[in-house]
Amino acid sequence: MVEPVRAAHPEIAPAVAAAHSFLGSIKSIEGDTAALARSTLAERAEVIAEIEQERAVSHADIADQRAELAREKAALDEKEADLKEKWIKADRLLQVLQPLIHSLAACTDI
Repeated sequence: MVEPVRAAHPEIAPAVAAAHSFLGSIKSIEGDTAALARSTLAERAEVIAEIEQERAVSHADIADQRAELAREKAALDEKEADLKEKWIKADRLLQVLQPLIHSLAACTDI
């Protein structure tokens, strides 16, 4: 349609050429914009995937650390129970030995 109008009205030929060039520029900009949008969406998807992977690794690390802490706490609880038992035995031994120590002390004073 452009050619018949341009041929019929040569005075508008520069305007038609400018409009045609402008439409070409708009189509080029639209193509660039679409490519940029696709690229941005692809980059966004990659970043989201990386974040999700890092989050999963972090959760696994935290779970491992919690398990290690639980093992260490259990070991400490076991040591505490063992020490309490030893203190109880030492206290009982001291209760038995104290009268003997007093008796010996009394004998040596003689």
